Amino acid sequence: MSLLPRFAIGLAALTATAPLLAGNIECDIESPYSLDLRGEGIAFSSKDSSPGHVRLDRGRLYIDGREVALSDKDRRTIHSIEDEVRGISAEAVVIASDGIDIAFDALSEVSRALIENSERQTEVIRSMEKTRAIVQTQIRDAVLNRPFDERAFEALVEAQIETMAGELVKVVVGEFVPRAIAAALTGDEATIKNIEARAERLEAEIEEKIEAKAREIERRAEKLCPRVRTLVELESTLALRLEDGSRLNLIEN
Repeated sequence: MSLLPRFAIGLAALTATAPLLAGNIECDIESPYSLDLRGEGIAFSSKDSSPGHVRLDRGRLYIDGREVALSDKDRRTIHSIEDEVRGISAEAVVIASDGIDIAFDALSEVSRALIENSERQTEVIRSMEKTRAIVQTQIRDAVLNRPFDERAFEALVEAQIETMAGELVKVVVGEFVPRAIAAALTGDEATIKNIEARAERLEAEIEEKIEAKAREIERRAEKLCPRVRTLVELESTLALRLEDGSRLNLIEN
């Protein structure tokens, strides 16, 4: 039977979306600083750059703990940068959360299709919902409640999706494969064909749902790139100069 290969293809489709669902869209923008949205204002910190710590707080600018005098125009620009950073970060959380929802929805579809015992089905889905809530909290915390590390954030989302893919395998192996094997051993061709047909339908439905929703998430993630580039443009308009005469360079392309 080609049952397991079919599910392997479906599983591959799920795990292959992980970088996309993590919002891993290349904008050709880099920063040597880590971002911290906790507390008042937003902070940029780096052990390898100078200045080492920059904080923006409602139009005010602090460099290495000292407030810097700004022109009215620069003050408005700093305020705009802060607002845009917060807006982009909030949207990144929503995009990543929606990506996780896609994976959970796929698992729920598999569970409903494969688990015939209604009590067992309810138990598995409830367990998934609890896990979903935990993962969503981890994603929000990774962006909003600690210094933001892009690589760590992407690794977190990808790891969670891979974990959910592992749960999918458990459901398939535990609930579906035994019935297929039993049918094969007894020569029950009708049951075998029915199982294969269900497997084909389920794979097609899940792939279709994942791909359509993933493409929509990709479009939303791509819209963040112009907003990030706006930050670079805003920063370039600052008349402010550091003590050595250089420009403030928190974000660069």
